[in-house]
Amino acid sequence: MFLGAMRSRYHLENCADSSQFRENVLTLSGTAEDELAHPDTVDYLLRHMDPEELIGFQAGCMRRLIRSKVLDRFRFGNEFLVAVDGTGYRTFPYQHCPRCLHRKRPDGTSVWFHHVLEAKLITSAGMVFSMASVMIENPEGDYHKQDCELKAFYRLVPKLRTLYPRLPMCLLLDSLYAGEPTLELCEKHRLGFFIVFTEGAIPTLWERAHQWIEKHPGATVRSRNENRSQQLRWATGLKYRSRCVHFISCRETHTRNGKVTHWAWLTDARPNERNINALVNKGARSRWKIENEGFNVQKNGELALVHGYGGRGNALFGYYALAQIAHMILQLIAHSDLLQKLQKGTHTITGSVLSYYRTMRNLTDRLRASMRRHRLDENRPGGFARQIQIRFDTS
Repeated sequence: MFLGAMRSRYHLENCADSSQFRENVLTLSGTAEDELAHPDTVDYLLRHMDPEELIGFQAGCMRRLIRSKVLDRFRFGNEFLVAVDGTGYRTFPYQHCPRCLHRKRPDGTSVWFHHVLEAKLITSAGMVFSMASVMIENPEGDYHKQDCELKAFYRLVPKLRTLYPRLPMCLLLDSLYAGEPTLELCEKHRLGFFIVFTEGAIPTLWERAHQWIEKHPGATVRSRNENRSQQLRWATGLKYRSRCVHFISCRETHTRNGKVTHWAWLTDARPNERNINALVNKGARSRWKIENEGFNVQKNGELALVHGYGGRGNALFGYYALAQIAHMILQLIAHSDLLQKLQKGTHTITGSVLSYYRTMRNLTDRLRASMRRHRLDENRPGGFARQIQIRFDTS
């Protein structure tokens, strides 16, 4: 359903009416079953299935990619960049379940909703992969305060380290996490960090950082290109409680309209004149990709996560977890040289799969149509092309 951008269980049911579709899915599954499960049957399974099983499966796929060094080119130094952010998943005008979060609108009406806190691996090629997820939801029964993104973060970090015990990771966090508990958690679980820093987050530390910069005017690097100019500054060895952190900032001026923007971060990476440009532009500023290339694509693109695929029991989170797996597969297909390998000997294809099909929508439409109309024959010459080594396209 997600891989073929079917956008609803009803659409999946219509596709499954094709005998060729059923035969192909059963062939790919490698089982001896005679029939496919009805979409409603799958929904029943997801209601009663622990979503952590699917999260664990997704993590297993990611560990396989990392262990096979498929993603090594996207390391930031030795670490992988992992952006953490919360996103709204479903909203209801009524109480959907006992665990719903809720708030009152200015007009006095109430809204109930479900949010997810997500950790995604960020790449320079435009791909983002889910590493771990936790639902932001209230406990059943009585509680004093609602669950929130910060509380969920304290659950996510230990889970992330459990799923990837030895993986070097650097967290990209927004200003909500600027505080001692986050620094303590990162230190305990051996995680690097870039935390968006504002004056109001820790006023005393903000003041010390700027005092340090005033005393060290040489801690400044300026860069310029045809679109923008940047002033990069830093302060090192700042004491905060019992810990030592570093401060970096970027003041950017757009050459066309003169617009000035300013960002600042706390980090565990010690900046200097040689690495400050990479720390800012290839590290800290990569956090936006979790929103644009992650949440936005999943909600408004082919996966259509804004649609209510099913909301009873555990199904709400189950569909979300399945969508993360499908998004990973679609990105790997789109950025690979798979099409070149499969078409070898018939005609020359240059570029990635996405450059051939132009858009992800065209790719998923062709995939869905092919599953309904063409028979997958494992015994034909080439079979399922199991011997092909698929690599990222570099054109």
